[in-house]
Amino acid sequence: MKIDIFVDNLQKKCGIITVKRKVACLPKHMKKNIIQFLTWIGWFLFTLGIIGYVTGGEVIVSNWSLGINESLAYLILGFVMIAAVKMSRDFSLLQKFTLLIGVTGLFFAVYGLAKGPDYYGYASFESIDNILHFIVGAWGIYIGIKK
Repeated sequence: MKIDIFVDNLQKKCGIITVKRKVACLPKHMKKNIIQFLTWIGWFLFTLGIIGYVTGGEVIVSNWSLGINESLAYLILGFVMIAAVKMSRDFSLLQKFTLLIGVTGLFFAVYGLAKGPDYYGYASFESIDNILHFIVGAWGIYIGIKK
């Protein structure tokens, strides 16, 4: 009985959710940052994916083109990020997901710089792509490990 009262008070204090009686309490500013990151970057990537399909891989801005495979990756990742915010009630899981996106973004930024613009014909890594991947990666890692 005392445990239930403690959990209820903790939920009210943190504005949190229980998942199988596990309580995840993150500070409100962390929740807000994680949700903002996943929402803003999710919508941005989703929009880039749509633009890539509409243009059919043509040049979008100066020397930047999105191939069909790259557009599909952005579309799926953006959708998953937005859906994670809407459907998940476990903020510690969202924090781990944000960190995973950050690490993946930095991996592709470094890979694009090291290997050059072509990724086995599936995607192209122009300098704008590398900048985008670096920004998403650095921001995701910062928010993912921020205490």
